[in-house]
Amino acid sequence: MFKIGDINGDGFVDAADALKVIALHAKLSTTDNYNTNNSLGDMNSDGFIDAVDASKVMALYAELSTTD
Repeated sequence: MFKIGDINGDGFVDAADALKVIALHAKLSTTDNYNTNNSLGDMNSDGFIDAVDASKVMALYAELSTTD
């Protein structure tokens, strides 16, 4: 089952997902078609994958890591 923030689909939200969001952001920012349909990585639902989304993935990872 996929969940928001788990952009690599391994079942966990972690730093690997944030790195993947950053890589996707870099790739998309060099094209004319910057918007994306990857809703798992679009953490703020603005239609774009960017550094804000990577930051939100890391925040979610931190929250999930400290929850019992």
